[in-house]
Amino acid sequence: MTPSGKRYQTFREAFLGGLLAETHDQLPSEIELQSQWFSGAFGKTFSNGIEILEFGEWNHGAGPDFLNAIISFSGTIKKGAIEIDKHPKNWELHKHHLNPAFNECILHLSFQEASSTYFFRTSENREIPSLNLSHLSPNSSLTKHQTAPNLLAHPGTCSAPLADLTKDRLTSLLKEAAMHRAQRKSNQFLSIQRTQGKEQALWQALARTLGYHPNQLAMEVLSQRLPVRTWEPEKMEALLLGAAGFLAPHLHEKAPPESRAYIEQLWVTWWKYRQEKEIHEERSIPWTMNGLRPQNHPHRRVGALATLATHWKTLFSTFQSDLEQGSFVTMNKALAELSHPFWSQHYTLTSSSSSRPIALFGKSRAQDFIINHLLPLQLHQHDSFWDQYEQVKAPPASQPIKTALTRLLGKREDLNSWTKYAWQQQGLLEIYRDFCASQQEGCLHCPFSQQLQQW
Repeated sequence: MTPSGKRYQTFREAFLGGLLAETHDQLPSEIELQSQWFSGAFGKTFSNGIEILEFGEWNHGAGPDFLNAIISFSGTIKKGAIEIDKHPKNWELHKHHLNPAFNECILHLSFQEASSTYFFRTSENREIPSLNLSHLSPNSSLTKHQTAPNLLAHPGTCSAPLADLTKDRLTSLLKEAAMHRAQRKSNQFLSIQRTQGKEQALWQALARTLGYHPNQLAMEVLSQRLPVRTWEPEKMEALLLGAAGFLAPHLHEKAPPESRAYIEQLWVTWWKYRQEKEIHEERSIPWTMNGLRPQNHPHRRVGALATLATHWKTLFSTFQSDLEQGSFVTMNKALAELSHPFWSQHYTLTSSSSSRPIALFGKSRAQDFIINHLLPLQLHQHDSFWDQYEQVKAPPASQPIKTALTRLLGKREDLNSWTKYAWQQQGLLEIYRDFCASQQEGCLHCPFSQQLQQW
């Protein structure tokens, strides 16, 4: 029987409703709010007659967050800038009302409920329409559990009742959770597709995959700041590495002799666009550099993203074809075999050449992309696809999956049999995300273990 995900959703909402409402006030960083807004997570049509026709472009410099947005105000079309603040009071607190750079604003957004009424005016005393989105929940559920650090990988209190579940009941739970996760993932992809187009949705999904866990947001923001519609393919490598903040005038002097020509050429291309594309220090991308395996260094990940851009026409055509056929063998092969004359041999811009080739995307990362983005799309389009999805083998368990497995099933004798298939890993990740990672106090007040008997 094909799981619907609805049973898990009902189970989740019944016991987490109050907790999720409380955690919604714990907003993520402003840059993540900006990223989610740009991706269409909050929608584009609002009850007060405001409709977003174009979300605009990320501002790389000082001033409002998005430029050249196009908005309909009850049928009246206006083009200008959008400013995003967590709280309505920040407009004046940050002195935007005195700054001429904000005179082009046509919309102000905030995400926290205010006890007072605020008015938004420019330095020219022009009133700016505003939207407070505190009542909305975006498709990606922007709550504190997304940014909460992983709990220690030891069995939780729920591991005992989960150990007592029969294999059939645990299978039912994980399949429902996996389907719920697939629906959430497909909704995110389709939301970006509706607001930014299918190519941009694919571009952001690939960027998030390359970011792995620590740099998912950073990579997605970079892919939004250089969206597909603005590309100059032959210059994308320099533009991406420059916009990421990784290029500098004398960087080549720190590199081995064999790398200097490559880095100098990147700079020669980048400096022509630097004034337009360089990101202001206040808007710098939040890269995580420490605690990473060498092959996951942001330099390499951006290099891989640039390589994707140079092969984009072929990759996008492959994506379309595979999606129609319901088989992603060709896409998997194309990503796994991706190579680059520099990045297939180097971990960073200034590192020495590796004695062995380094996979640019790699088999595991390609599988991860297909499982997290393409298979959910296929399930969204065809319920009957579940029978095929059920047979998809999973890549080797990543650290987040190992953490979820230990936390949830650490007391089961058949522990290692629950990560062999994609639906198993996806189900574990979804339950961990919804329950374990949402509890800042660990298992102390978590409703999951107490309510498992209801499953």
